[in-house]
Amino acid sequence: MPETARADHDDLKAPGAIADALSITLLTEEYPPFNYTENGQILGAGGEVVRAMAAHLGYHKPIQSLPWKRVILRLESDPDVAAFSMTRTSQREDLYQ
Repeated sequence: MPETARADHDDLKAPGAIADALSITLLTEEYPPFNYTENGQILGAGGEVVRAMAAHLGYHKPIQSLPWKRVILRLESDPDVAAFSMTRTSQREDLYQ
């Protein structure tokens, strides 16, 4: 089962933390008004917040929008993948942070 580390501000001061963050692939789904693709760019409330945070870190990889089942499969199989916006459910509580 996937485990996702929750980074607080001090974690980003650790050597290599920014480089590790920059190597992550960001995924989301089409879930307007939170995340949606328009003219090849992820928009919406969640998309804009994540894009702003990514830009602040110097992250320049494209954010990918996939069907939700494919997002979950990638999370379960690839440790270098992060997803947003995920609804918090009791089934997911122990799987993701």
